[in-house]
Amino acid sequence: MRLLHVMLISSMGALLLASCGEDLDLKYRREAQSKKIVELDAKLASMQAAMREDVKETAKDVETSKQSADDAEAFLKEKEDELLKLEADLAAAEKSGQEYRRKYVVKDYKQGGKP
Repeated sequence: MRLLHVMLISSMGALLLASCGEDLDLKYRREAQSKKIVELDAKLASMQAAMREDVKETAKDVETSKQSADDAEAFLKEKEDELLKLEADLAAAEKSGQEYRRKYVVKDYKQGGKP
């Protein structure tokens, strides 16, 4: 009976020692998962960096667009002022021409005829 107890205790001890050992399949899975986690973390970090860069580029594009719009508006205003001045000059020249014709009775020149 003692022998049976000793054998039973030693077999239980062996089972306990075997269960304390690391299962190779679990070790492989844990290492694979750890590797996958590292890969995903690196991918996430690169995606976040790209998103920050896109935001910076978009902000630059917005500023560039605003500046272009301001420049275009200033150019348009300048050309509108120039057009108003030219129209005023034209009206003054037409008025001056009419006054001259009234004053000096100028006949229209016809092509092929003598002035």
